[in-house]
This record gives sequence, structure tokens and C-alpha cells, in this order.
Amino acid sequence: MNILIAEDDYMIQTLMDICMGILEWDYKLVENGLQAVNICKTVDFDAIIMDVYMPVMNGIEAARQIRIFNTMTPIIAVSSHIDYPTKIECAKAGINAFMAKPFTEDEIREAVIKLVVAAN
Repeated sequence: MNILIAEDDYMIQTLMDICMGILEWDYKLVENGLQAVNICKTVDFDAIIMDVYMPVMNGIEAARQIRIFNTMTPIIAVSSHIDYPTKIECAKAGINAFMAKPFTEDEIREAVIKLVVAAN
């Protein structure tokens, strides 16, 4: 599995590094939505795990931009707090699922595999 992770928080980056190691998945880590959009233009990923609230470009806007040229790769939004209006906005932007922080490698595995299987 090749995963793009867009996350600005160092502690969550560290958690994701540990989870990806346990899952034995390849991944690329970027720190904001603009970097996520740019790398998605040149690299194919099996799934994208993206923080909703990041500097430079947030996860919702990044998802909108990615969906212009990539409608297939599943995008999972992560946040410690997502209210109902934000979930609606995420869905309209093309985000496929939500995961609350903090999370475990089992939760990541389940969410990614479910969406990757559904996309194929």
C-alpha cells in the first residue's frame, strides 16, 4: 500500500510513522494541503490521509483541488474535532471518510482497506 499523509502536527506525524511501520505500508508525508495537491499531480497513491486543519491550504481545499484531476483515490479526513457542517463540506469536496484523532493502526488499516477495495 502506498499512502500520502498530509499532516502538520509533529506528534501526529510521529504517530503516523509508527502506524505505517507496523502496517508495513509505504508512505509520503507532507505538511500542508498545497504540498499534497502538488505531489498528487505526479505520484499515484492508494489512499490519502489528510488533516482537515493545516496551514497554507487546509485539507478541504486540498481535496477540492485533487478531485479536479483525480476522482478515484480515496481521501480520509482526520481531525480531533469535526462538526456536522464541516463533515458536509468535506463530503462536498470529495472526501470519502473521516477518522478522529488520535487513532490506532487498526483503525487506519480498516478505513484504508475498506475504501481501497470499494474504489477497485
